[in-house]
Amino acid sequence: MKQLFEKKMTALFLVIMLWVIAAGIATFVNNKSVKENNRMLQHTHEVRFQTETIFSLIQDIVLSSRGYVITGDSVFLKPFYNARIKMIDEQASLKDLFSKNDNENKELKTLNELINKRIDYSIETIQLRKDSGFNAAQQLVATRNGKFYLDEIRSAIETIQAEENRILESRMERIHTSNRNFNLSFYALIGSILFMVVFVALSIRDDLKFRSEAEVKLKEYKHFFDSSNDLLCIANVDGYFEIINPAFEKLLGYKSDEMTENQFLNYVHPDDIDLTLTEIEKLKGGALTIGFLNRYRKKDGTYVLLNWNSTPDSFTGKLYAVARVVN
Repeated sequence: MKQLFEKKMTALFLVIMLWVIAAGIATFVNNKSVKENNRMLQHTHEVRFQTETIFSLIQDIVLSSRGYVITGDSVFLKPFYNARIKMIDEQASLKDLFSKNDNENKELKTLNELINKRIDYSIETIQLRKDSGFNAAQQLVATRNGKFYLDEIRSAIETIQAEENRILESRMERIHTSNRNFNLSFYALIGSILFMVVFVALSIRDDLKFRSEAEVKLKEYKHFFDSSNDLLCIANVDGYFEIINPAFEKLLGYKSDEMTENQFLNYVHPDDIDLTLTEIEKLKGGALTIGFLNRYRKKDGTYVLLNWNSTPDSFTGKLYAVARVVN
């Protein structure tokens, strides 16, 4: 009977090891995808910032040239020339961001042509004001070509931003699929461990002589919990950690008692608190948390970005969660 018990335990351990390997692979793929997604998200923010900066500069050019046409005061020419110089640098920076995207390079070429036409138009109105006076310059302004170029520039920028958002949405969909696969592996691993615990408990009830062996196995599970590099915890919907593994102290620098005595929102970045509260409300309703990102404050005052997966127990109100650092 002991040999049968040992064979069953060995078989269960093999199954768990296979799930651990699968979970490790899923973790690697998931972290790689999250890293790429963060890069794409940063790229999208940079494109939006760059295009908005360019549009702000073209507005400065328009307003400065218009001010000179109306007043003839050369004080308006200084911001005009400053904006022209800055525009060259910003266009170059935007071009660098699009070095690997043919579609956006085409849109950028169109945008640059429109910007140059709008600048040339402003130069023409300024020169006409200098040479022929207000009325001549006003007649050129009345053609509304300047407004046409400005509207086209705005449209070109919106097209570029829409393309960037489309790329990001496509990437997010792939990340979602990767997270789903990762969580399937994670839940399967947890299920395997729980199944083993039940099996050991039943074996102990049937034959007390296996109690010592079962205790050894339970210590191994605790070792798994304590030695994991991932952040493993049991929390509650009231906002407190009930149990955390040593990885929390190693990463964040707080003692276990500090983190269990204070609500975990005290450690969340102020900008992420509303999102975290929303996620807790979802967990209260029984929803699973998959790939939720928020930032935690470390003991030294810096922040680290964490990727959370959590499953709630609707009967006890406890939350079983694992987090990984997003590099």
